[in-house]
Amino acid sequence: MHGNNSIYAIGLSQTNHSLSRMQERHISSRDISLAQRYGSEEDSQSDRKVTVDLSACDIASEDGIDLIKIYGLTIIVTNDGVLKTAYYSD
Repeated sequence: MHGNNSIYAIGLSQTNHSLSRMQERHISSRDISLAQRYGSEEDSQSDRKVTVDLSACDIASEDGIDLIKIYGLTIIVTNDGVLKTAYYSD
């Protein structure tokens, strides 16, 4: 796993489940932070689904950031700021 996975690094509380999934899937706190900042968001009643898609890559590239390495990264965040899980979608 890359980077520091403290809650301060990404501004979210994390569950043990999310920490385990990040470690298993080699997802860094920086990756989560970039997904939060640039990802496309879908709201539901209890959670937000944020995905690094082509639109996110385009927006980030305007800031000089290349997201292609995390293309497809999806994070699930509760409305009260808890990271539930992170994974790469197909």
